[in-house]
Amino acid sequence: MRNKQPSPLQANRERYCIAIPCYGEEVAPCFSASCRFRFWYIENRQAVDYREEMVETADWISRVRLIRALDARVILCDGIEVSTRRMLEAEGRRVIDGVMGTTTDALFGFLAGRFQYVALDENDLRAVQPHAADTVEWTRELFEAHDWKIRQVVEPESFPVDLIGEKQCPICGKPVWAAICCGAHAYRVDEEIREFKRNTATGYNARVYVHQAFPAIVQACREYEIELIDPSKFIDSMSSTSTGSVLAPLTEKVQGHKKVNTTWSNLRGT
Repeated sequence: MRNKQPSPLQANRERYCIAIPCYGEEVAPCFSASCRFRFWYIENRQAVDYREEMVETADWISRVRLIRALDARVILCDGIEVSTRRMLEAEGRRVIDGVMGTTTDALFGFLAGRFQYVALDENDLRAVQPHAADTVEWTRELFEAHDWKIRQVVEPESFPVDLIGEKQCPICGKPVWAAICCGAHAYRVDEEIREFKRNTATGYNARVYVHQAFPAIVQACREYEIELIDPSKFIDSMSSTSTGSVLAPLTEKVQGHKKVNTTWSNLRGT
């Protein structure tokens, strides 16, 4: 591995935590597939404490939760999905990938300044999140927690819709239909958003695109009147079924339901 300039964190004399996903004694080749993580606590460029934790479930969400719970500020890994990396870095953490060898070598290599953090381009729409079945299932669970009836879409002609949600409006009693796309069906996200809008032009009261809220994606969804839900917010919202919206987790205007929109605007004071 090429030598790199030290990370600015190495000059920080305060205590911080480094996380490394493991496969045996080696750095795991894939962050989202690792079941075991090692955590080192660093002070003055020295490891002063250590612990090991297991992840029992297969979904990537549990790994993000573990990193959050132990507040690891640096993650050293060999490979990591772009969506997971962006989610971690949005919280101020630093992910250094392409790190191989034993976990101990990785730790001391970082402390010796051999690895440099290289930021991702936040506006590169080609670096999209992979389309994982657990992401779709997680989205289903979120909507069902808010009493939506959810059906998974398998018909090719419905591309790129993953889920269809139905819920009775608590104000007017009419059904609300939502088309949900969990992202990463296409190489470019902007093209996928445009196709999602085209294929759901009729028959739906709401369109939901599940993706991290990068500026270019926020702009594209706003342009096509699609509600964007950031997966990073799901982790906190799963434990609560109240977002202030009568059609949670939706928080934006719903076509054909003027009273709902008025109620929601009043709650927000807009």
